[in-house]
Amino acid sequence: MAIIMGGYVLSAPKLRNRIVAFNLKGLISPYFVKIMRIGFPAGLAFTLEAVAYTLTMILVGWIGAELQAAHMIAVNLAAVSWIAAWGIALATTIP
Repeated sequence: MAIIMGGYVLSAPKLRNRIVAFNLKGLISPYFVKIMRIGFPAGLAFTLEAVAYTLTMILVGWIGAELQAAHMIAVNLAAVSWIAAWGIALATTIP
């Protein structure tokens, strides 16, 4: 989808003049480094957690469908109680 949209933007005469040249100078700025110091660990933690939940669901699925359904209910209840605290914890890292 992104390739199709990029091709459309590059081929449309009305949109061609709105393309801004991409440079790497903005990626090395102190502001970007500050954002990455906060965002990268939070994103990594979120990704590892999602992978752990997915692998656990696959392992429980091998045992049986009923256990998988019960596990999914337990995971959803835990997520509801945990997501608010996690959101507040991430919000407190913003300077």
